[in-house]
Order: sequence, then structure tokens, then C-alpha cells
Amino acid sequence: MDDKRPEAASFSQDLLPSRGLMRALIDAIPDIVYIKDIHLRNQIVNKAFVEAFGLSQEAVAGKTDEEILPADLAAACRKSDEIVRTSGKSYRFEERSFGPDGVERDYETIKAPIFDDGGRITGQVGVSRDITEQKNKQRALEAALTEKNVLLKEIHHRVKNNMQVISSLLNLQSRYLKHPDDVELFKDSRNRIRSMAFIHEKLYQSKSLSRIEFGGYIKSLIDSLKKSYQKERSRIHARLETEEIFLDIQTAIPCGLIVNELVSNAFTHAFPGERGGEVVVGLQCGEDGALHLTVRDDGVGLPLGFNIRAADSMGMQLVTMLVDQIDGTIEVDRSRGTEFHLAFRELKGKPRI
Repeated sequence: MDDKRPEAASFSQDLLPSRGLMRALIDAIPDIVYIKDIHLRNQIVNKAFVEAFGLSQEAVAGKTDEEILPADLAAACRKSDEIVRTSGKSYRFEERSFGPDGVERDYETIKAPIFDDGGRITGQVGVSRDITEQKNKQRALEAALTEKNVLLKEIHHRVKNNMQVISSLLNLQSRYLKHPDDVELFKDSRNRIRSMAFIHEKLYQSKSLSRIEFGGYIKSLIDSLKKSYQKERSRIHARLETEEIFLDIQTAIPCGLIVNELVSNAFTHAFPGERGGEVVVGLQCGEDGALHLTVRDDGVGLPLGFNIRAADSMGMQLVTMLVDQIDGTIEVDRSRGTEFHLAFRELKGKPRI
């Protein structure tokens, strides 16, 4: 196979009818154009080059960049020139420089080698386009995004703090209650608020402001629940079987509330008297992309005929409502203790909460 280099521009006058035509051609180009010889001396520059750097064509001719440009820009140009010269390939670069008006500008530059008829590099051509306006818009967007992220973090932080205040107020108020059922109602409400507060705390700590690693969240939630159930935590062990799965906030909040209700229910009813046991929370992603959340215990089990959708307790009603909210399905297995299995997919589009 013949290894022939494609035809390329050269300094040969045969390639253009006249030097005057070359001059007219490159002067008509609004981008900066310059042609250098093998020693990287500028041979031809166009009007855009002259206007950008405030240098006459006579002052540029035969000079290297080090002789006509600021030291930092000349060094950057020399580095990219050497890359093109040694590789024999075209490259795209971004450069910054100060114009004669003292304003720093951004350029996108394409540099390419020039070959003679024998395939030897005899110089190079460069074309630089002013992209200052584009880069300024990009920097403004990046700054706005950074500011937005800071504000969102602050919002999550404040929401978490406000929820903790509400939780503390409920805890204080519960001390004045006499009936045990009333105390339990306050404790359940406090735990629900904490489960949502943990979501905002995790988002505040996360690099992402819309997604959290749900396994870490469940661990924090269960640790908090164990503290809430002081009497039970010494004889009931809680264990996690979770993969590293990130959930969007609009899916994480209802799922967190579901876990809160089911784990609380297990701590309250699955181990009566002094019976001990284990509560396991699992979260895995199936091969079809569906998420599977399970809460199981090895306690006394549910009564015969139990139907979660017909249950009259507030906790179970809340679970079924939240399952519907995330378009999930829930099944109950009573073969060994109790297992709740929830299958769902992340909510897409408009939040429902």
C-alpha cells in the first residue's frame, strides 16, 4: 500500500497565483492568521493579527513570538508550536492574551504543519478565533451555578435544622403527656420528621444536591430509631444489606418514610416481652433496573388474614399511600417472621411531594 501524504499547503509560489492574492485572501479572514517558517519566525500575518496585538506587519515579519509578544503568551505559543512541529499533526489550543487596550482576551487556535512537495515540514500556519464573549458567558454560567449550589446547600441545611427544632419541640411536649398511647403518637411523629431531616442532611453533605446514597441514609435513620427505642435496642439487632444506590430526593423521601414506618413497626410489635431478634433492611437493584427494598424481621409475625391495604393503623396506611406515590408494589411474606418487599423505580419528571 502506498503511504502518500495528502497534498498540503506549501510556501511554493506555484500553489497561489501571486503573493498579492495570498495577502488579499488572509486579510479578508476576520480571524487572526499567521504563517511561520521552520524556525518559527513569522512570515505573513493578516490585518486581524495587526489589530489584535497593535503591531505593524513590518514589525512582525521575520520575528519570533518571543521578540514581539508578551513573555507569558510567547512561551505558550512556543510550546504549542513545538507540539505541531515535532508531531507533524494539526492541533487545537485555547490561549489567553492581553490586547493593546490592556483587556485580556481568549482565543481558540488551530495550528497545522506546512509540507513541501517532498513531505518535509517547512513551517506552520495558525488561525486564532476570538472566543472571549463565549468564554465570559461560560464563566458567568459557572459562577451562577456555583452560587446556586451554595444557596441550595444552605437551604437543605436550614430545612434540616428547622425539622430538628420541630422534633425537639415534640420531644419536650411529650414529657407532659400522661397516656402511653399519646406518648407513642408523639414519638412516631418525631421519628417521621427526623427521617425527612436526615434526607436534607445527607444532601447538604453530598457533592450532588439532588441525589443521596441511600444505604448511608438508611444507616443514619436506623441508628436514630434505635436511640428512640431505648428499651428494645439492647435485645433487637438491626442489620443492613444495601448496595451503593443513589436516589433522587423525590424518591428518597417517601422511601425513607416507608423504612421509618416498617422498622418502627418491627421494633414496636415484632418482639413482645423480652424476646430478642433481628431487623434487616435491604436495598438492591434488579437486572431490569427496578429497585427492591425489603424490611424483614424474625419476630412473632403478623396475624392471620393481615392485609396491608386494609390495615387501620396510621403507619400501615401511610406506607401504602407512599408506595402508591412512587408507583411501587408491596408484598408481605409471613413464612418466616415478617418481610415487606417493595419494588419500584425512580420517579421521573415533576416531583409529587
